[in-house]
Amino acid sequence: MTRVIRRLVSLAAAALIAAVAGCSPPTTAVKAGPPPPAPAPEPQPALRPPKPQPDPYESAVHEIGTTDGRYNAVYGDVRDAASGEKALAEIGRLTARLRELAGEIAKMPYRPGQEKHTLALQAELTRIPTAQLSNEAMQRVLADPDLQLQFLAAHQSFVLEGVGAILAAILARQQTSPPAPDQAQSPAGKLTP
Repeated sequence: MTRVIRRLVSLAAAALIAAVAGCSPPTTAVKAGPPPPAPAPEPQPALRPPKPQPDPYESAVHEIGTTDGRYNAVYGDVRDAASGEKALAEIGRLTARLRELAGEIAKMPYRPGQEKHTLALQAELTRIPTAQLSNEAMQRVLADPDLQLQFLAAHQSFVLEGVGAILAAILARQQTSPPAPDQAQSPAGKLTP
């Protein structure tokens, strides 16, 4: 019996060795070639150029126009002494902002192409002193004897201190702007024909 068991064990071992040996893949020599090419990287999206910043002079001119529009609208809100006090405070703030803008404009360097903004602004600013003739709300407020003196003083301050400062700043910029090409000076200091 032991013989039979030994025989069975050796047959089982042989079968196991044959099964393991038969399951392994055949060994063949493989030549190593160049590695496959790496996949191309995905193209990066093109960077968008930064959004152009607005010209500071153009922004200041736009704000001056907005301030002028607000100044004309302030008079429409005046109904009594209390609303008149609020309007006078608003006119004071608008006048102060015009003085600040005048200081900023005076420091800005001249750039070619700004003439159209300057001309439009000058046209608008020259209409402000006579605005009371066409603004019905302003005429109504200035006709009220209780409000008249305060609003005349505020109007004069807005025109002289605010608008006057803007006009002076624009004039100073024009005087420091480079001459037009047709007015260029020759090396001798004389104007060329």
